[in-house]
Amino acid sequence: IIFIAPQFFTYEKTVMTEMSFLTTCLWTLSFYIKSLEKGQTKHKIISIILSILAVFMRPYGFILPLSILANEFFRSKRKLILTLIGTILVVIAMKVEPAILDSILSFSSAFQSPENLMALVSSILKSINSLSIATLSLPLIILITNFKSTNKNFHKIKYFVFIFIILNLIIVTNHLFGHQIRHNISLGISMRYLSVSVVLTLLLGISLLFEKGSHNFKKGGVITCITIFGVLFLF
Repeated sequence: IIFIAPQFFTYEKTVMTEMSFLTTCLWTLSFYIKSLEKGQTKHKIISIILSILAVFMRPYGFILPLSILANEFFRSKRKLILTLIGTILVVIAMKVEPAILDSILSFSSAFQSPENLMALVSSILKSINSLSIATLSLPLIILITNFKSTNKNFHKIKYFVFIFIILNLIIVTNHLFGHQIRHNISLGISMRYLSVSVVLTLLLGISLLFEKGSHNFKKGGVITCITIFGVLFLF
């Protein structure tokens, strides 16, 4: 984490929870990927426990259990049970952290005026641009190049990767949008959320890249794709 985002090293001298939160998230990603590759229930249970701990550290962490649940939903035949569990968890999350619901509802203000709609479009483009460049497009490249792959290990986790990226994008967009239209969300706070999203998304890409059997291409191909994406973003 310090190598990817050295600014987080300074947080250990404050009351901020970024380091402990991101470390918990990293271990959650590691154990969940391992659980799908090895098929061991104990790894999945550990990842779920860690994801819940991440939520208690920061409400932002709800994207982890939600992504795990969604991935299990697409893979499992017990969709009704998982839907019920998911609904209960969402209701609990809304009660514990009402700000989550407020953030979701804030998107509705985009349709109140053309200016707000343009602000939303601008926020989406800025979020995509920032996350794509800062994460070297690594998770996106892995997802696109392997989405229809016959690789069984990646097939087990592809929905988790997709939903995890989308949820991070939504959170960053929401904060940038709030800053633009209401100015009651400081740009500094928005950048903190962006920094956390960048680290989480990049860690996911690195975890997938170095877990054996989780992808269907050579590392040299990834480096080539990253270079091409980087050059394209310069124009």
